[in-house]
Amino acid sequence: MTRLAVQLLGPFVASYGEQPLSHFRTRAVQALLIYLVNQPEAHRRESLMALLWPDVTRESAQNSLRQALYHLRQTIPEVNAKNGDQPIPFLLSDRQMVQVNPEAAYDLDVAAFERGLRGPEAGWPDAVALYRGDFLSDFYLPDSAPFEEWVHARRTDMRRQAMEALDSLIATEMAQGGYEAAEELTRRGWTTKS
Repeated sequence: MTRLAVQLLGPFVASYGEQPLSHFRTRAVQALLIYLVNQPEAHRRESLMALLWPDVTRESAQNSLRQALYHLRQTIPEVNAKNGDQPIPFLLSDRQMVQVNPEAAYDLDVAAFERGLRGPEAGWPDAVALYRGDFLSDFYLPDSAPFEEWVHARRTDMRRQAMEALDSLIATEMAQGGYEAAEELTRRGWTTKS
């Protein structure tokens, strides 16, 4: 079973099958993976070029995107389908659009975190435990202000969600007399703020 797992809350961690994904040809290839797993819908090639290579010519950006897609396909050629062990391509693209295959199975901590916080409060501690630190705490794409703005917005939103969930869990524990649990959650909150 070939499975992709990506953790973006805290330092970037990814694995493909049993192998860690730690060496990408360029930071832009890594940024493309990060963006596509977070925004798995179809994207126009032009919007990806503007996001990742905003200050280069169109021709250069097209070439860079083409190369990044090639390297990403080499790194993650296939994954299992959501409804079985049948391997399918991870990425789908044509001359206009690029997207993560909607049938592709992969694990993303951000998705699990947000899904957990949308559920009942009883599941929030598990969701909050996924918050190992700020979104992409160790990743920076210096040549792309648009990508960095997207990261900043996601980082701010993720931190806000974590803090609101922690505040609510602490209040619930205090109301039920769970002072030790509330203290532990408070410590977790201080870790989240730093």
